Amino acid sequence: MSYKEHEGTLSRKQPSLEYKLNSGHARAPRRTSVILFAIAVIAAASFFHFPIQNAAGAEPDNVENTLFSSVPAEVNLVLSVDATRVMRMPFFKQILEDPENEEMAELRGKLEKYDIELEDFCEKLVFFADTDAAEVKDALAGAVMQTAIDEDTFKKILELESAETDMSLETREVNGFDVYLVGNYTDAKRRMEEDLPGVDTPEQIAFAYLAPDRLLAVGETHIDELIESLTAGETFENHPPDRLSDIDRNALVWGVFEGTAGDEEVEITGGGLTLDITDSDGQGFEFKLALELAEEASAREMFGQTQMLTGMMLPMFFEENPSLGQRVEDAIELGIEGREVLLSVSFDAALLEDLRKFTETQAQEAELEAPPAPHGDADNGDGENDAGPPSLLIP
Repeated sequence: MSYKEHEGTLSRKQPSLEYKLNSGHARAPRRTSVILFAIAVIAAASFFHFPIQNAAGAEPDNVENTLFSSVPAEVNLVLSVDATRVMRMPFFKQILEDPENEEMAELRGKLEKYDIELEDFCEKLVFFADTDAAEVKDALAGAVMQTAIDEDTFKKILELESAETDMSLETREVNGFDVYLVGNYTDAKRRMEEDLPGVDTPEQIAFAYLAPDRLLAVGETHIDELIESLTAGETFENHPPDRLSDIDRNALVWGVFEGTAGDEEVEITGGGLTLDITDSDGQGFEFKLALELAEEASAREMFGQTQMLTGMMLPMFFEENPSLGQRVEDAIELGIEGREVLLSVSFDAALLEDLRKFTETQAQEAELEAPPAPHGDADNGDGENDAGPPSLLIP
């Protein structure tokens, strides 16, 4: 791992993440149907890079961020995902085809039922949030995606799902746009009964086609105001943050935020990140993160603590394979530039494969060394099985 101060350490293949960030925490609207679940899986998978099956040496498509005309200007957190490239990952396909994953099986069933390819459903995806709300539950959060599914088809799917499942569906008009209000009251009721945080009422999710290939999803309470502001031209596209020019917007995943996070001692006032493939055959990845803190002293403190923790933890984790640990350390760069702490992680295909083998071996050894789970007496004489709860270690 290399540590550098007051110099651009993250500019080998992309523009350096030199942000002057000023502010974020957020909460996206929760899933109410398998359609929302599909969006969530795409986003989640994008944070774990696995080999991508595209032509050797192929460059990513030049992303024209037309979706930003459908993102409100007031948001201070944006995360963009090239969903098409994510869905070409073997790892994502393994998740989708996992026979033991009930939700994935349900999603596969829906896709087959309506003769839809998942790549057509979501091609590009942008999450957004305004984290300045006094209460997290009141925060504006949503997503807009580029889709090849036309509105008539989408509407028919919602109507069929509403007729055949416990999904509710209402339709109304807002400023000339048809808005589809979707809810899963069974799930919401369960969450309220279990007293899960942030669930007071079964909020509906509002869907609206803002263009033939552009689908918006946001909480019902925000849809009217959001559409009004977008039609008035108050969009992220028209009011982009200055730091957006420093971001490689062709990356697999990129994001920026402004707001406040942390505490009085270590107050984070902004940040930006990119995640992308690096090797010509699409086997390696590079992750870059920049965090701006309120005070330069806080930045130096975070830099020092991160340096100390990585210096301690890597040798411990790779105690059985120090040479691999050294390769991991060499692939990480940590820097500081004024009030910004900068991190870059670049793993090539060989290192990723060796890490996969190492973690598999560690997991197998841990399972062999685990003590047997207590079973108790199979029967105490009263005819009842007293073996207790099954152990997770037993197949």
